[in-house]
Amino acid sequence: MARYARHLSLEGWDQDVISSSHVLIVGIGALGCEIAKNLALVGVGNLILIDMDTIETSNLSRQMLFTDNDRGRLKAEVAKEKLKILNPDVSIETYTQKFQDLPMSVFEGVDLIAGGLDSFSARFALNRLAHELCKPYVDGAATGFKGNVQVIIPEGDPLLKDATPCLRCFFPIPPADEKVYVACSIPGEPRSREQCILKAEDEFVKEHGIHKEYSDKELDMIAKIASRLSKESPHTKAEEFMPHEVENIIENKIPSILTVNAVISAIVSHEVLKILHRLSGLNIGEIMSPSYLEYSSSYGIFTPVEISKDENCAVCGKERVKLSLKMKSDSTFADMLSSLKKEGVDLKETVLITKIIDGSVIAAPGQDIMGSRLSDLPIQNRDILRATYTSVDENGKLKREQAEFIIEMEG
Repeated sequence: MARYARHLSLEGWDQDVISSSHVLIVGIGALGCEIAKNLALVGVGNLILIDMDTIETSNLSRQMLFTDNDRGRLKAEVAKEKLKILNPDVSIETYTQKFQDLPMSVFEGVDLIAGGLDSFSARFALNRLAHELCKPYVDGAATGFKGNVQVIIPEGDPLLKDATPCLRCFFPIPPADEKVYVACSIPGEPRSREQCILKAEDEFVKEHGIHKEYSDKELDMIAKIASRLSKESPHTKAEEFMPHEVENIIENKIPSILTVNAVISAIVSHEVLKILHRLSGLNIGEIMSPSYLEYSSSYGIFTPVEISKDENCAVCGKERVKLSLKMKSDSTFADMLSSLKKEGVDLKETVLITKIIDGSVIAAPGQDIMGSRLSDLPIQNRDILRATYTSVDENGKLKREQAEFIIEMEG
């Protein structure tokens, strides 16, 4: 316990609680590196790191777990190596694919989830996953000189304070994650630096084909095309472009600086520690209230924001009904529909069934999969599915309905 001697004098602190905790961190980038470092040093006993990206040069100014020699390697794996040096006593598990593709068993054993994602769509998927599994979720985000933290407490845990609004309560319609697409005039003449780059990429792809990732040489080629386009367009002045700028625009990289990331990550990390103690009936401080906090580094101002819980929220609203179906792995799709009918959900033959976590389609109208076994379909144990179907109301009119259900695979 000598490593944690300074913690032991903190009022309410229990190192055994922290050492036995399981925390999942999704996104090991600028925020995730800081959160993982904080929790490893403080002695959180079990960390699960999820990130599918590799390390690139632009990461090195903000992600302290990585160095020049790590470029091209997977972030989660390198982070594990560096964290084990910082604290050999911490158990670390890594996954290098999208969290939406992982089995529910990965998430079910954790105490809470911390997010450091830079995509709205991924954050909303993680928000839903946390709610469905009744896991506290601390979400951090930073863009440029601003950042925010939201603590999301689901219904159902008597040791935590009242349930908070979720991410979807704050954003009923999720903002889009998309590039600043080229908005050129009819002749296709770019009108800004961004449009020069995106149009240059379009020309490059037409000649060289689509690339999943661009090499430094290819980025330089696109930069030269963008420079030519800026000279040719009557709407822009002749300018030079650098490969790193091309990469930022093409890959929709958001502006970011270490100082803001460090502040947001520190708040996320400490809220995690408070929740871990609360889950064991202990108290090292009140969970953040209001549950949403904004930070402006330009003015050195923290602004708490009161969010109202939306009773009609698509994620945490009270009107949602969820069923649990226990099915044998050799059951057929028709067997599943029969079980749903017994629960009052009659899907008949035309049905759209999707996974809640990522929206991927399990069954669509017109597919002949009635005889298919569930084990042969893209369904895993504890998957949460949504069925969209039509029914007839008391007036004989068709109405659209949705039902959500969990598949419990047996055998």
